[in-house]
Amino acid sequence: MSKALSSSKISKEFVRAIRPNELGFFRFKRLDDETILLTTESGRFAYLSVEAFHGFLSGKLEEGEKRRELEEKGFINPDQAKAANDFAKKHAFLACGPNLHILVVTLRCNHTCRYCHAAAASMDAVELDMTLETAKNAIDAIYFTTAPEITIEFQ
Repeated sequence: MSKALSSSKISKEFVRAIRPNELGFFRFKRLDDETILLTTESGRFAYLSVEAFHGFLSGKLEEGEKRRELEEKGFINPDQAKAANDFAKKHAFLACGPNLHILVVTLRCNHTCRYCHAAAASMDAVELDMTLETAKNAIDAIYFTTAPEITIEFQ
């Protein structure tokens, strides 16, 4: 195991060996004594041994399946246009409003389902029903969304 990664601190020599011009943006986390997880902003990931991680950072990772995987996933010599496209695809939903709308029209229930999360009220508690005015306002708000499609769930 590399001395640079054997403790919680990373040595200056280890940091100096990093070749940022060849690496894409990534995060890493040590999962155990032998395994490092690498992730990208677009959701790609790879697992490396500690030794392979050191080789990855220093630019001395040997040719082979692991190096090809890291190149394909944009960890080594990334294609910036592809990385930007992957990021945009992953986060495209942020440009739209909500598409799932859940309306709880009543709290009354005549069942006692064991899995139910709702605090069911008796069937006589009509004051716990959604009013017509509230229902109309809820539907108006739902159709105000910028989402291209909507789903309405009634509970």
